[in-house]
Amino acid sequence: GSHLDLARKMIEMKNPEYLSSFDKVMKQRSGYMFNMFIMSKELVNDYCSWLFPILFELEKRIPSEQYSVFHARFYGRVSELLFNVWLKQYSQFKPLKVKSIPFVYGEKINWLKKGTAFLMAKFFGKKYEKSF
Repeated sequence: GSHLDLARKMIEMKNPEYLSSFDKVMKQRSGYMFNMFIMSKELVNDYCSWLFPILFELEKRIPSEQYSVFHARFYGRVSELLFNVWLKQYSQFKPLKVKSIPFVYGEKINWLKKGTAFLMAKFFGKKYEKSF
């Protein structure tokens, strides 16, 4: 929604060469999420130097104080998608060896509530109001 539109504008202003990767990622139906990765210090520096100026600018334009605690986490959700943008752009010029590994989610999840919320969001546009 609007957070991603604004993130796209920030990329257009700061790193227009990333726009094509941004648009491709936004059309994908999968990606690397949860802001978890293991990579070299050089890659982390490259990624963070690109990501944080975008997030700081987003914070200036959309202050989180106007949102509930759950919705104020949108910076994290946007950054999950932006990781995929950076990865797509970076790997065009320097191929990266990417390996996905399984992880364990330690908290109990109410799958009925989560599934219902997912379907409501998908078919009726009702946004999540909390975690499950």
